[in-house]
Amino acid sequence: MTKFRIVEVIENSGSADRKGYWIIEQKKLFGWKEIGQNEGPKYESIIHTSYEEAELYLLNNYTGHGVCRKYGSVYTYNPYTYYM
Repeated sequence: MTKFRIVEVIENSGSADRKGYWIIEQKKLFGWKEIGQNEGPKYESIIHTSYEEAELYLLNNYTGHGVCRKYGSVYTYNPYTYYM
């Protein structure tokens, strides 16, 4: 089972011109880790402009042939296993 969550990040939260964006985090052994793009030594965050866009990205790229359950902003994914 793999757990994901979608989180809103609000920059300049104390000012009137604050801006927000959405990121996806994956549950690891010692907490939540942001999903990003690694290219060599460089790391880039994957930023989404809306919750729906982030949800669609999560479902298309991190879930496959299995069951995904949504509890608020936390998604649990269980892949199907086939034994012969």
